[in-house]
Amino acid sequence: MDLLSKKRILARKSELETVRSNHLRDWQKITQVIRPSRGLYLSSSSELSKRPTSVINSTPAVASRTLQAGMISGASSPAYAWFKFEFQDPERNKHLPSKAVIEERQIICMEYLASSNFYQVVQTLYGDAADFGNGAGLIVKGLRDPFSAKIYSPGEYVIDVDENGDINTFISEREFTVLQLMQNEDFRPRLSDRVKQAYSNGNYGEKVAIVQSIEPNVELQDGKATWHGKPYVKLIFEKDNSNEGENNFLDVSGYDEWPGIDLRWDVASGNIWAQGPGLLALGDALALQTMEFRDAQIVEKAAVPSLQAPISLKNKNISQAPGGITYYDPYSSNGAKIEPLYTISPGILSALDAKIARTEARINEVYYKDLFLMLATTDRREITAREVEEKHQEKLLGLGPVLQRTHRDTLSNALIRIYKMLDRAGLFPQAPADLIGSSITIRYTSALAYAQKAAGATSLERFFGFTGNLVQAYPKVAFKVNPLKGINYYADSIGVPAEVLETDEVAEKNFSSAQQASAAPQQAAAVKDMAQGAALLSQTDTSRPSALQFLLNRGGMP
Repeated sequence: MDLLSKKRILARKSELETVRSNHLRDWQKITQVIRPSRGLYLSSSSELSKRPTSVINSTPAVASRTLQAGMISGASSPAYAWFKFEFQDPERNKHLPSKAVIEERQIICMEYLASSNFYQVVQTLYGDAADFGNGAGLIVKGLRDPFSAKIYSPGEYVIDVDENGDINTFISEREFTVLQLMQNEDFRPRLSDRVKQAYSNGNYGEKVAIVQSIEPNVELQDGKATWHGKPYVKLIFEKDNSNEGENNFLDVSGYDEWPGIDLRWDVASGNIWAQGPGLLALGDALALQTMEFRDAQIVEKAAVPSLQAPISLKNKNISQAPGGITYYDPYSSNGAKIEPLYTISPGILSALDAKIARTEARINEVYYKDLFLMLATTDRREITAREVEEKHQEKLLGLGPVLQRTHRDTLSNALIRIYKMLDRAGLFPQAPADLIGSSITIRYTSALAYAQKAAGATSLERFFGFTGNLVQAYPKVAFKVNPLKGINYYADSIGVPAEVLETDEVAEKNFSSAQQASAAPQQAAAVKDMAQGAALLSQTDTSRPSALQFLLNRGGMP
């Protein structure tokens, strides 16, 4: 296999486009009635503004926009810490100096995220995945910043997956102007003579198709500093420049980790492309536009109906202005009047409006609008996970797989790559020698992440409530429950910071100390009672064994 072969890449691209073609027609319809601003399916991106749109009722578009805002607010809001770096070794997380190092790196990472275009790209990515089923972007080195995010529109890229179903191939085609290409200092020396000539002739706006391919490096050579030693290889070239050879590529480089930030909403096993709420709502969205158009027609016909008039008024002035007067002879027209040709039954309009309302409700339901509207419009800094869980438990169950893919395929890939890019750029403080090489995990602390866990907290509450009632009748049931582990699980489910809780060992030690402290006064009181009892018992007839002596003898005392 020749990695540096334009012919091979274009053939691979064509093969993957054939797989994608089964979805393009649906995507085009989604673009027309749900997301007019997204999707590149035409021969030229300049035709984007000329695309047909069928949006009369904006309910689907608003539902899509609400989902985007709700996902960014609920899963990865820049307003609060939605993730936490932790050491994979739990013991290191207990070590305060080590913990301070990883927390400092987390803060630095969050600051760079906030100053970049990451959140804008991710919000668009959420919308693409919801509407079209698939969203794709890249985390690349920025011109002036350590990293930058790029988003790709449905229709301008193809993907493939590995044996585990994870995306490992990304091929895109975009059009750039001659001026844009000449302004790229890295591309300029390798541009074709055609592009350079167009620039010399002043044809700055001429479009040039550029193909980008990111694939696994099947010729990986460990230890090499060039692209040969990178797990993924990136190739960029002019589509119309068929000259082969490394020098005819605009860029030949590699990635140390997968650079993609991908999100597939609902993907079946073995499939490459996914489906999202947009496809489920497409039928209703199309029907809604038709019904809204008919509704407007009915209103117009009722307000300005077609008229019928006697033949005697033909070629005469008929005033339809408010307060206007039309003169005619009722006798010459046998009493005929100017009147509507037909009348619209009020019931038809009411029935149609009710049908429209039901269709809008279904679309909003498919897009989880009430859940995401709460997340996007709350006037508090951070809505509690418990509120989300209590109000929308069923919807959260449906969102569970999507949220897991969002964490694993989108956010984790992005955070891992950004972390490593910042580390390679030397933007983190030097770590202590004993921490170098330590594995780091990501824990998500967003409202949606904790709301998912809060569902488990609810079941735990029911369990403890049931157990508490049962213990009254069957005391031995209490020994079946481990309360300390239950508290740990509950605290984690509702988002209680780990710093608030003591470890199980410390809790056991404190409990033992408290037991001993409370037992001391009881023992002192018992000794006092025993002394008083002994004095009373001893005040008996000494001619025979006293009661005290009898008790002591029964107890085996000498």
